[in-house]
Amino acid sequence: MYSILKNVGSSTTIKNCSKNLIVNSNNNNLFFNYNNYYINSKSTINRTFFSKLFGKKDDDSLKKKKTTLGNAIKGGKVEKLQNGFNWSNLKNNDDIKTAIYSIGVNNQGQLGLGDWKSESTLVFNEQFIEYSVKSLKSTFLHSCAFTNDYDMLTWGANFNLQIGHKYGSNTSIFPNFVESSPYSVKVTNFSKSDVIGGSIGGWSSFAITKDQTTNQNSIYSWGNNQHGQLGIGTLFNIQTPNKVLLRDDSNENRNENNNNNNNNNNNNNNNNNNNNNNNNNNNNNNDNNNNKCNSNNIKKISNGLYHTLFLFNNGKILSCGKSDDGQLGISFKNNNNNNNNNNNNNNNNNNNNNNNNNNNNNNNNNNYSTPDIKLPVPSNLLEKFKMVDIEAGYFHSIGLNENGDIYQWGKGKLRYSDGNDLQLSPFLQKNDYISNDQRKLNIIYKINGIPNDEKVIQIGAADNLSMALTDKGKLYKWSSINNDDGNNDDNYNGNSGNGGDSEGTIMAELIQFPEFNNQKINKFALSNTHAAVAFDESPNEICVWSLRDDFTLEKKFSKSMFTTILPHSQSNSNNNNYNYDIKRFTLPIDHKVTDISVGTHFLILLANYSKLN
Repeated sequence: MYSILKNVGSSTTIKNCSKNLIVNSNNNNLFFNYNNYYINSKSTINRTFFSKLFGKKDDDSLKKKKTTLGNAIKGGKVEKLQNGFNWSNLKNNDDIKTAIYSIGVNNQGQLGLGDWKSESTLVFNEQFIEYSVKSLKSTFLHSCAFTNDYDMLTWGANFNLQIGHKYGSNTSIFPNFVESSPYSVKVTNFSKSDVIGGSIGGWSSFAITKDQTTNQNSIYSWGNNQHGQLGIGTLFNIQTPNKVLLRDDSNENRNENNNNNNNNNNNNNNNNNNNNNNNNNNNNNNDNNNNKCNSNNIKKISNGLYHTLFLFNNGKILSCGKSDDGQLGISFKNNNNNNNNNNNNNNNNNNNNNNNNNNNNNNNNNNYSTPDIKLPVPSNLLEKFKMVDIEAGYFHSIGLNENGDIYQWGKGKLRYSDGNDLQLSPFLQKNDYISNDQRKLNIIYKINGIPNDEKVIQIGAADNLSMALTDKGKLYKWSSINNDDGNNDDNYNGNSGNGGDSEGTIMAELIQFPEFNNQKINKFALSNTHAAVAFDESPNEICVWSLRDDFTLEKKFSKSMFTTILPHSQSNSNNNNYNYDIKRFTLPIDHKVTDISVGTHFLILLANYSKLN
């Protein structure tokens, strides 16, 4: 097993530099080898050169004593590649050691390698040596990592301000548009808080923070906001994190003030009866607070292309953003604005902002228009469900309830008809699905086909595709719409109706590939181009497959510049799930894959150190 570096162009221009490829001799199993990085220093791109030009920050430079990949290449010491590898340790804790690997297209720094050079095999990311990473997330063109010391790092395309860095790079020729190295959002925005969660999707980002002094939670959002998906009451894009105020946040503050007053009265009042009454009032207030949709009770945030879902500990969901594909789980019935205002009668800001109906939000060119929701409001179609997990797809949403049932609301798929559809711009991406019956937007679909003896442990959604993983290690999939033309709902059972009284059904099917080797899957990730899984029995391996056959449209317009995770070849799989490429990647034996994130034609994975027996 060996790899070689193939130099495609002799010119030293950026265009030709990006065409240097890493070619592996085995088409079926791509084994990561530390020596994949370089054979000849003259035919290898110097990452330090790219880092100085694109997205490298003065404050973000890694101070490492050991020889790194960039330094090794610069010094011509290519015979000792392993010097570029080093586990990342959590400070004062040697038990948590992590490493990040990247593969795929990198034309906007989305791999986080400090450059714009795409990679055709897994590459160790030296940019993370100083960070102990807990989890990863990726979307179209940008990614983020949550660290074990409660930080949030972002990188990639920033044309829509989705990175959230307060200051541009001092050494970048495109300081506001591309960040090819990971950099902390916390340091310059909420340095006195811990980042305990968050989400990225499309061209926007969210962070959930906990104040280190008061232990109060806050929610921040930034990036593209053309449909109000940031939940801040406007349609303006935001460069740096802006606080999101939920429907019960102001009420919570008033309750806290009342509780403080009661506590002060208790200290000054020696009457036992008054003390007991105050204690009872405090207990009642605490019970009420636990049932409210406020920042302290936030459980999860998930955002799609143009919409955002907020899940709370009480199982309720708030949503905002684009609503005309049914993805918010809101019924507007006959009068959009009046019903929208009725849902927000306790919040004057919601009433004022949601009265403004954006006439440009109807991408489907039909006669049924719903308003852009600029502040989080209750998803009234989902009120009878107590959800424990949610996922926002591109144009649809799914949720897992406390009984283990999965539900879907909304439908859609990205349009792929011309070169504009490949630009991955919030102004060009369209939903190719047009429903002839707008009442279907009010239908909540139950997902059937998963055996009753299997418990769902993970759900995921992307472009017209959702997946669910069970405790038996089996992976199931279904489409938000049933066929390629996007205008037929014959496979969907259910009666159209008003509100959340109408439910349909969608059948999920088991995903089976010979490459899985009948192993138990413990994690999956998916995007609009690829999906990936990790295994229990072989924790240092992942399996990746394409979700479209050969990316014909991309090849037509990008031609020789087209890059993806897997080079196209005849499928190795003879099953009926897909006829697309699938590959197995193997990391060193002391690695255990703990998280995977997949973007558009790129993948990033997280591995923890695993002690060898």
